Amino acid sequence: MTKKIFYSIFSVSTLVFLLSMLLTFNALYSYYSRVEEQRLEDNFNLVEQGIKGHGEEYLENMKESDLRLTLISPDGKVLYDTKADVSNVENHEAREEVKEAIETGTGKSSRFSNTLTHMAYYYAKVLGDGNVLRLSVSTYSAIALFMAILPPLILIFLATLAVSMFLAIRLSRRIVAPLNELDLDHPEATHSYEELEPLMLRLCLQQKQIKSQKEEIEDRAKEFHVISNAVSEGLILLGPDLNVISINPVARAILNWSEETKHQPFLDFCPCKPISQLVLKAKEGSKQSEIIEWQDESWLTEVSPVLHAQEFQGCVLLMINVTSQQQAEKMRREFTGNVSHELKTPLQIISGYSELLCSGLTSMEDVPKFSEQILRESRRMTALINEILTLSYLDEAVNEESEPIDLYALSQNIIDELAMQAKKEKIHMKLDGSPAWIQGNPAMVRSILFNLIDNAIKYNRPEGSIRVQVSNSQSEEKREAIVRIEDTGLGILPSEQERIFERFYRVDKSRSRQKGGTGLGLSIVKHALRIHNGRIELSSVPDEGSVFTVSFPMVEMDTNSDQ
Repeated sequence: MTKKIFYSIFSVSTLVFLLSMLLTFNALYSYYSRVEEQRLEDNFNLVEQGIKGHGEEYLENMKESDLRLTLISPDGKVLYDTKADVSNVENHEAREEVKEAIETGTGKSSRFSNTLTHMAYYYAKVLGDGNVLRLSVSTYSAIALFMAILPPLILIFLATLAVSMFLAIRLSRRIVAPLNELDLDHPEATHSYEELEPLMLRLCLQQKQIKSQKEEIEDRAKEFHVISNAVSEGLILLGPDLNVISINPVARAILNWSEETKHQPFLDFCPCKPISQLVLKAKEGSKQSEIIEWQDESWLTEVSPVLHAQEFQGCVLLMINVTSQQQAEKMRREFTGNVSHELKTPLQIISGYSELLCSGLTSMEDVPKFSEQILRESRRMTALINEILTLSYLDEAVNEESEPIDLYALSQNIIDELAMQAKKEKIHMKLDGSPAWIQGNPAMVRSILFNLIDNAIKYNRPEGSIRVQVSNSQSEEKREAIVRIEDTGLGILPSEQERIFERFYRVDKSRSRQKGGTGLGLSIVKHALRIHNGRIELSSVPDEGSVFTVSFPMVEMDTNSDQ
């Protein structure tokens, strides 16, 4: 702005100076011309009087003067000339001043002489005898005068130019100074030019609006930052050129990115090619969604393009961890397949024996055996369905009935209940320990201990033993009631110890079916313990036996109460 003001002031002052010089010179030259014409007329009157008083003698004296006297006849013939031989002078009838004098009595004119540097002024008058007397004088022309004073004019012009430049710089700086010192945060407090007061008021209003909008944008940015950091999903915002505008900590952790990747090209830093391909497809204008396996987890990745007037302005990338859902779906499919398989086997046996009995081809001796097999498979199928229902109940993680339970007494009841089965398998069972009280669901806690003791009987060896120990464990951090079930059975391989709690998993499938096992017992134990905030540990050596240790949070009980 300072330059524009400087050039404006400097150019205007220079132009004004040049115009002033030209107008002044023109005025002076005009005045000079009028003075010359008047002087010539005055001299003519003097000459006219001299001729009348002295005659030819006066004309001879005129030859020494700078004035030129010419006598012209009415037909334009030069009769006398003080500066030239009349025989060599052309006819003057067409001369402007002569024609005007013949027509009006007097005539004037001026014109350049032989060169442009001199100007001749003429004055003519008709005498009494009809002849025309003309007087002329030669002076410097305007061009000659201008060329004569041109060097000093140039010096004056240069000096004026320097002064104009200096004044233009000072004035431009002085004019702009209040604007440069303007406080944009408080424009109303700036006292500058009165003409700028409306502008200052508008700036003040705009400043308030900008401040308000800026605060609103900052608040929204903070809200977005807080929300994006709080969500459990990965969120990334990309601009039109696919540079990272915003990325929350979850997305940064998923892609192993640092803070330096912000505002960087997404495709250059993204380590997951499937995600990059989704972003490129979304850039074409369509929403993309796909489950991507990345770092042993499943991520539902959605990329939504942002369009304005059908032009791509950026996209929003959302990554949702669906690993648990995928695993649950996988487990559901596996569970459905296992249930179908486990139910299909007894149903086929029941159907086969039933068809044999209905055909009438079975001997009377085989009928009891077939009926017993049908009853056994029916009971097995019923047990399987009951355990499936139990698992479904446990999956809901509902502990509706909760009461104090003595694990020692409960273990004694289960041992008494399974005594006949143990005796049949020639298994010796022993219970050690003392009362240990917990708060829990009686049916669930009973299913935990029953399944563990029942498995210890089924998978034990003949003449084997089972030892159940109930105890209390106390420390500064926690107090637990512990049930330890030790058997002398077949044991479990280390590679299979992690899988025995899976549904329908059996270490020895043939022995499990023979003993009526469903493969759901330990899965029920695991789910019931989870509901009671308990835990189970396994220690097993193949061909030597296994030890299952179950721990529950313990509660205080009054030993003198009726309970």
